[in-house]
Amino acid sequence: MWRKRWVVVLFCLLLTAGLLFLFWPAGEDPNETAYSDTVTQATDSALVESAQDADVMRRAESIPAYWGKVTQPRFGDWPEIRKRRVLRVLVPYSRTFFYHDNGRTRGISADLLAELELYLNKTLKTGRHPISVLAIPVERDQLLSGVVEGLGDVAVGNLTVTAQRQAEVDFVVLADHQQQEVLVSSPTAPAIGDERDLATRMLAVRRSSSYFSSIEKLNSRLVKIGRPRAEALIVPEALEDEDLLEMLNAGLIDFAILDD
Repeated sequence: MWRKRWVVVLFCLLLTAGLLFLFWPAGEDPNETAYSDTVTQATDSALVESAQDADVMRRAESIPAYWGKVTQPRFGDWPEIRKRRVLRVLVPYSRTFFYHDNGRTRGISADLLAELELYLNKTLKTGRHPISVLAIPVERDQLLSGVVEGLGDVAVGNLTVTAQRQAEVDFVVLADHQQQEVLVSSPTAPAIGDERDLATRMLAVRRSSSYFSSIEKLNSRLVKIGRPRAEALIVPEALEDEDLLEMLNAGLIDFAILDD
């Protein structure tokens, strides 16, 4: 009998010891405590040094003023832009022209603007007061209107020159530059022999694009020969040409008008 009692007592003691081991507050590791204190002191010291660094504080205080220059409507030609030292360039956000990749700007427009900034500062010898070329991503219908409203100084983005647009802004076009609009169809779309076959067809375009004007001209010709009008399928301004190409390839739309 006494052996059974001792077994029960021993089991209770072992159970108690195990519970105490699991839940008893562990003592702090001196090495871990020292490491934590060192990190805290280094962080506090860095913050104090930053607050005492006049250059760091000057840059921090200049951020609101800098963005004020960017966001406020401003007008004027090159002399005013050079005085502000910020050239604002409106660009469409796309995988072709301008996008961000791991914190870096990529695309045709991004590379072009980086080279332009280097060229301006080297040619004008700006020294310690460089001119910044700042890309501002916007949707397509805000490219030219943004320049007119003073929200940007320049717009870049594969824009077609039209008489209506030339009445609002100036264009810079290479002398040998040639551009044509083409009809692109999906793999499952019906065959098109000539423009008469586009009667009643849905053509995907952005309303702000020159493609939309081309559909209106097409409809004028169709009406003259007694054919029904083509229909413009208006897509969001955020969709770029490459997006429409992907939609065509997936069969989401049948036809779209794009630059060649």
